[in-house]
Amino acid sequence: MKKNAPSETLDETDVQILRHLQDDGRLSNAKLAQRVALSETPCWHRLRKLESEGYIQSYQAMLDRRKLGLGELAFISLNFSPHTAEAFASLEKLVEASEEVLTCHRVTGEADFVMTVVAEDLDSVRDFIDTVLRSLPNVATIRTSLSLREVKFSSRLPLPGAR
Repeated sequence: MKKNAPSETLDETDVQILRHLQDDGRLSNAKLAQRVALSETPCWHRLRKLESEGYIQSYQAMLDRRKLGLGELAFISLNFSPHTAEAFASLEKLVEASEEVLTCHRVTGEADFVMTVVAEDLDSVRDFIDTVLRSLPNVATIRTSLSLREVKFSSRLPLPGAR
């Protein structure tokens, strides 16, 4: 089996459960059971199994960042010189503590890390860069791109099987 391949125990009913929960994480067990053609108890057991095996990591609401006053979305690339484990660990610790950082990835290519950051306005983006990111050791360059228009935003993952 591939390293990141779905477990062989994930059958079509499990995939249907995951698909319905991605569409609506607030579905009651009764409604979920009805949609996947199971009685409530077997559905509940499958759901708990999917949670315990880590297929379902958490439940959360999708919020509108603009309605919350977070009008800016920035993509920030960082390069470190020299590359040290301590500098990378400092970044990872900082990212974990920063609510404005939505995603952060160590990447290949021109940058060492790329992160997605939300902020109230351009001044807040600048402040985050100047006071938070520039405090990191060994930061050589910081490049920022601002989102002009959000074309797609989703946390839904493609699931195996028919759509």
